[in-house]
Amino acid sequence: MLKAEIKAKKKRGPTALHTTGFKPFPPKKSPLSSPRKAAGKKKDSGRRDKGLKPLASRTRQDKGLKPARLGSDQWREKLAGCTVLEGDCRKLIKQIPEGSVDLIIADPPYGKDYQSHRKPKGQRLDPMMGDRTPGDATELLGKMAYEIARVLRPDGHLYIFCTPMQMANVLGALVQFPHEATLVYVTGRGMGDNTNQRYVSGWQAILFFHNGSKVGGRKLNGHPSDVIWVGRTVKPHMVHPAQKDVYGISVLVEASSQPGEVVLDFTAGSGTTGVACRMCPDEARKVILMEIDPEHAKVCRERMRIYGKVETELPKTKSQEAKKPK
Repeated sequence: MLKAEIKAKKKRGPTALHTTGFKPFPPKKSPLSSPRKAAGKKKDSGRRDKGLKPLASRTRQDKGLKPARLGSDQWREKLAGCTVLEGDCRKLIKQIPEGSVDLIIADPPYGKDYQSHRKPKGQRLDPMMGDRTPGDATELLGKMAYEIARVLRPDGHLYIFCTPMQMANVLGALVQFPHEATLVYVTGRGMGDNTNQRYVSGWQAILFFHNGSKVGGRKLNGHPSDVIWVGRTVKPHMVHPAQKDVYGISVLVEASSQPGEVVLDFTAGSGTTGVACRMCPDEARKVILMEIDPEHAKVCRERMRIYGKVETELPKTKSQEAKKPK
């Protein structure tokens, strides 16, 4: 019977599978047994035999990159509770050691040549310095980006105030920082001059970034809302044309820093960030304020003296002390 079947198959010729060139599928392999992963395992085991680290566990320093680290603990301990620096922030920020700042909050000029029409005590506030053209603000942030990344801790947070029309320019200037969210700072009434050409904005954007040295950044404290309602600053308390509310800044400080940590504002204005840092209900933060306008820097010092001693110089690092002429 078996011989008869073999002879019958030979008479029928090749099957359809053979004529079409079809080949049966090979048995499925486990993903762990793929040749690429096997090669990686073999390479890592070879590195271990030579006393080297596996490729997956290599640090930034092993890859030839500068290690991202926190700043010197000694420098942070020497830092006063409040330091107000007068001058160009692009030069002043170079005095801060790498990774020594835990949080940065800044409200740079919006490039509108803005002058407030609100008149506290019958006097109109002067326009701000560096606020002549829309390019002024983005140029400042572009030049500050490298120094911001250097002084901010590897997982530190960064908040930048801007107008809705300015958001794209700020994101472009700070493209190296991962953009986490956009917060809304609501005053409830229009800000700026009403020229009857457009609606005046009753809100500002706060762009929230983290330093790109560490994936994800540090976690926020609690569950803060992305909408901050503050209302307008009362006229008698207004000492700066673009003055922010203490409550609005304190929300950012409490969400992104711990007691005793260092906060930097390189466009301090009237010093509201300093007031928010020193008034934290749990424990005050150390704050560094930088302001280029001498009049506004003077206002910062006067406001901050209410909360204690104000320094006008940063502590020296070991490298700076070594450069001192003997």
